[in-house]
Amino acid sequence: MKEAVIAIGDSLGVVMGEKKESEKLVWVLMFGAVCSEGEERELFVKGSREICRLVGLKRWVDVREILGRLLWKAGLDGAGKGVWEEVMGGGNSK
Repeated sequence: MKEAVIAIGDSLGVVMGEKKESEKLVWVLMFGAVCSEGEERELFVKGSREICRLVGLKRWVDVREILGRLLWKAGLDGAGKGVWEEVMGGGNSK
């Protein structure tokens, strides 16, 4: 999955290791998960899990801050937190 996340990042012009660019990839994958269903959603959740692991995101509030800096409405918070709980596998996701 790591290779897939890097490939998505490459296709979007994202340079891994650069904070601003990595944050864009967090947004793409999280937003994709919110907007998708079934197998497609699973892929976005797995990608979100990998990018969050790679950049060290461990709390919803930190992810929400990134999402809010890009394109996000408060009305998406419930769905976004639901994705986050999937990303964290039901672990400590506050």
